[in-house]
Amino acid sequence: MARAIGPLTKYPARFSVLSYAIVIALGGTLLTTSAAVVPGQARLTAVDAVFTATSAACVTGLTVRSTAHDLSFLGQTVVLLLMQIGGIGIVTITTFITFHLRGGGMRDRALASAAIGVQRPTDLRSTLSSVVVFTLLIEAIATLILTLRGLLDYGFGQSLWHAMFHSISAYCNAGFALHDDSLTRYQGDAIVNAVIMGLIVVGGIGFPVIVDVYRTFGTDFDRGRHITASAPWPDRVPGNGATDRMTQTARPAGGQTHRTGAGWRGIARRATASITGWNQ
Repeated sequence: MARAIGPLTKYPARFSVLSYAIVIALGGTLLTTSAAVVPGQARLTAVDAVFTATSAACVTGLTVRSTAHDLSFLGQTVVLLLMQIGGIGIVTITTFITFHLRGGGMRDRALASAAIGVQRPTDLRSTLSSVVVFTLLIEAIATLILTLRGLLDYGFGQSLWHAMFHSISAYCNAGFALHDDSLTRYQGDAIVNAVIMGLIVVGGIGFPVIVDVYRTFGTDFDRGRHITASAPWPDRVPGNGATDRMTQTARPAGGQTHRTGAGWRGIARRATASITGWNQ
C-alpha cells in the first residue's frame, strides 16, 4: 500500500488517472441504485451505469438510457455533477486539491502551470481558484437567463433545474439534455440559441485562452495591474490561444452561415418551382 500511495502523491498525473477511475466508479455505483431511476423504470445495469458515468465525466454526451424520462432527480444530479467535474477538468480539480492540501514542488508547479496556462508558477493557487470561480460565474449567469426564459414554459422549480442542467452541459460541451430531442424544440428561439452557443464557445475555448485574451487587452490577470503591450494585438497572444480563438469563433459562424445559405437556397428553389408552375 505504501508503494502505491507514495508514487500517487509524488506524481500528480497518476493521481489524476486514479481520480478519474474513482469518480466514474462512484457515479456508476449511484446510477445503479433504484433511487437513480423514475419509479416504474428498470434500474440501470452495471454496464449502462458505468457507460453513462464515463460519458458524463468525459463529457462525450453518449447515453443508452433517457436522461429525461428514465433518470430521477437523483440520477440527473449525478450526471450533472459528473459533467461539472469533467468540464472543469479532473486535472484542474485534482491539482487544485493537491496544492491546497500539501503545496507542491517547483517541478509540479511548472508542469501544472503549463497545462493551465499560468505564466508564473507562484500564482498557480490563485489561478486554480479563478478557474473554478469563473466557471461557476458563467454558468450562474446563463442559468439566470435560461430560467427567466423557461418561465414561459414551466414553473419556477422545473425552469431553474432545466436551466442549470443545460447551462452546465453546454459550458462543459457534454451534450446531455433533459429532453429526448435535445434542444430541437428551441431551434427558433433566439435567447436559448444565443446562450447555449455562447456557453459552448466559451467552454470550448478553455480558461488558458480566456486568460490570454484578458491579458491582450492590457490587464495582467495574475496581479490585477495594468501593463503596456508594445506588440500588435494578434502578436501579443500565444499561438495556441490565437488558433483556439479563431477556430472556436469560425465553427459557429461557419455553421450559421451554412444554415442560412441552405435556407435561402430552399426558398429560391420553392420560388422557382412556383413561378414555373404558374407559367405552365
